Order: sequence, then C-alpha cells, then structure tokens
Amino acid sequence: MRNEIELKNDFINEFQKTLTLFNINLEIIKYLKETTQQNKTAYNYSKYTIVTYDNIEKLINNFVDKIMNVISKSNLSNIINKDTLEKSIYYFLRDSFKQNYFKFFSYIRKQNLLIPLNKYKLIIDFFDSNYYYLCDVVHFLEKYFYDIVNSFNIGEFKILGIRQCGDRHPEGQCMMRLYLGTKSLYIKPKYHNNEIIVSEILDFSKKFFIDEHLKVSIPTFNYFGDFVISLEVTNNSKPSLLALSQMNEFIKYFRIFDLHSENVIFCNDKVYLIDLECFKYPHHLISKNGFSFFLEDIFRNNNLKYDKHISLDNLNMRKFLYNHKDDISTIISKYICKTRILYRETSFYQRLIMCANHPFVLSNNIITKDLIITFLNLYSDVPSCVLDNEFFSILRSEIPLFYE
Repeated sequence: MRNEIELKNDFINEFQKTLTLFNINLEIIKYLKETTQQNKTAYNYSKYTIVTYDNIEKLINNFVDKIMNVISKSNLSNIINKDTLEKSIYYFLRDSFKQNYFKFFSYIRKQNLLIPLNKYKLIIDFFDSNYYYLCDVVHFLEKYFYDIVNSFNIGEFKILGIRQCGDRHPEGQCMMRLYLGTKSLYIKPKYHNNEIIVSEILDFSKKFFIDEHLKVSIPTFNYFGDFVISLEVTNNSKPSLLALSQMNEFIKYFRIFDLHSENVIFCNDKVYLIDLECFKYPHHLISKNGFSFFLEDIFRNNNLKYDKHISLDNLNMRKFLYNHKDDISTIISKYICKTRILYRETSFYQRLIMCANHPFVLSNNIITKDLIITFLNLYSDVPSCVLDNEFFSILRSEIPLFYE
C-alpha cells in the first residue's frame, strides 16, 4: 500500500510540474485525485499482467532479431557491419522506449508492476510501430542505397549503425542518423518540397551577393522515393553577425518558424537551416515575439549574449528579397508547399506523454483517455479535430503532426 501511495504522489508531483510549466490551472489536480479514487474499486485482476524489466528486455531483443532477419534477407547484408548495426538497433529501440516511458522504465528496473492488458498492448504497439518503420527504412535503403552513396560521393563504406534523432511521430516515424564510417547521412520521411524551394531560392540569390558573400545555406540533400536524405553538417564555427543578420532577414521574409538552436548549425562561417517544415508559416499563428524567442535560443546555445537592442538588420538581404519577390514567387509556385502547423510546443506533448506513461497511470485503473483529453481541453482555442488527433498520438507515445 505504501508503495502505491508513493507512486501516486510521484505522479501528482510530475503532473503539477507539467501544469506549472505551461501555466495551466492546478484545479485539474482535484479532478485527478477524484478520478483515481473512483476507479480504485473497478479492478479486475484477470485482465492484468505482470511486467518485469526482463520482459521488456526480451521484447526489445525479439524485435532486434526480427529486424536483423529482414536485413539479412535484403541486398544490404553484404554492406553492413552486423555486430555494430545489431547493437545500434538494440539501443535505438531501448532508448526510444526509455525516452517515452522514462518513469516506468526506471520503476521496473527495481521491481515488477501489475498493469491492465489494454495498457500492456500499447507497449507492444509501441515496439510494433518502431519495427514497421525500421522495415520501411530497410526496404527504402535496399532500393536506393547505391543511388544515395553516388549522389553524396561516398567512397568505401559499411553501414555501421543507426540512431534516432528528434521526435517520434505517427507510425513511429522519425529522423534517423545513418553511420557510414567517415560520413553520416540523415534520413527522414518526405512530407513536403520545402528543401527544393529554399535550395532554388538560395542558388538564385548567390549572383546578387558579390561584395557580401551569402552566409545562409541548407545541408546538401536529395529526394529518393518517400524519404529525403541529407549530409551531416556539424557546428565548427562561432556565428558571425553577418551570418546572423542574413539569417534573420531570410527567416522573417519566408516565415520559417521553429528554428530553435537544434535546427540551426554554424559551419565554416555559414549558417545552415536544418528543418524547413515550418516554411511560409501562417501570419496569424506567429506570436509577437515568435522569431525573437528562436533568436534568443540560438544565441544562448552558442554562448552569446542576446540583446534585443542589437541590430540584426541586413539591408543587402532585405533588398534582394524585396527586389526579386516576383522571381521568388515563380520559384515557389512550381512546387506544392506544405507547412507544418504547431498548435502547441513539442515539449508540451513530451511532458504529457511522460505523464500518460507514468507507472502509476499504467498500473492504476485511471482512464487514460479521460486524463489526456481533460488536459488537452484546457486549451479551448484548439480545434476539436486537432484534439482528436492529439489524443490518439499521445496514447501511442507519438508527437502529432499537422499541416496546412
């Protein structure tokens, strides 16, 4: 009984932290306590199963074996380092699970946990979606791998490993880093043509930046099938005021949103924009301090002091953009441009997933749907269709995606 009370108190504390972090009324805690009390009497132990750390380890290893079996039957089998790749797939699955079930994972390392079968099925579904996504990537690489290595001028290589980068989205989709020895490639599902659009605009702009070299760029990339592949770019230089000012004008003109520090890389005196999903972001959804927030984050993570009074104007970039707006519009009109819409911060979803996967929630007869929907409904300005999508994504431990 004491252990259950400790679990409940730990969950309430985590939930309160989340509410406080996002300035949400703590009255929901009262609802939560009442809900847990009401559902306490509804236990039916025939519909429960015991989960142990060994169970989860066995699940992970079974899925690793299944994926390695798919790879061994593909034409990739001769260009992999089996030992390092198998180990990296294990950590891919383990780290993904640990990230989304953090408190639960920590708890079962110490003791077993009794949870309802329907919630255990969500854990199985979690690994299933990761497995099917990795299978999709294997089949994609099987079809396009030699085109990819030729496109990026990669010489001798072996596929050494993979790693998840960024968030886990519907159907387990995520950006992945593919290790090929001296080089790494990034693979992510192709949701839009935004990289092509920005690349053509930047190529067009180069001839107009003679006295002042163009400092804005994007990583070398190519589209293959349903995925976009890009070459790794790493931070190796301090951001210059010239690069920052050009970037500032560029992202504001094209309303490239969500460019926090992880999506901006300073390499060889240039600034590389990594994620262009929020290209041409709707005016009405950009808050007054939207771009200032991202600039401040970029400054802070590059050990620079951000001062809103420092001018990041760049007249050359501004002049180019406005003098050639018709040419730019012509480039954009050639492609279908899809813009990702951010109804909430990604960290909001991450915190909510952590709460929904807390061992107290998983073991108790709290109706997870009620808990999540109550939390999401506190944002009354979010459309109901978005709420439905959010709920089912969070139930599957996924960050939802919305496009205009």
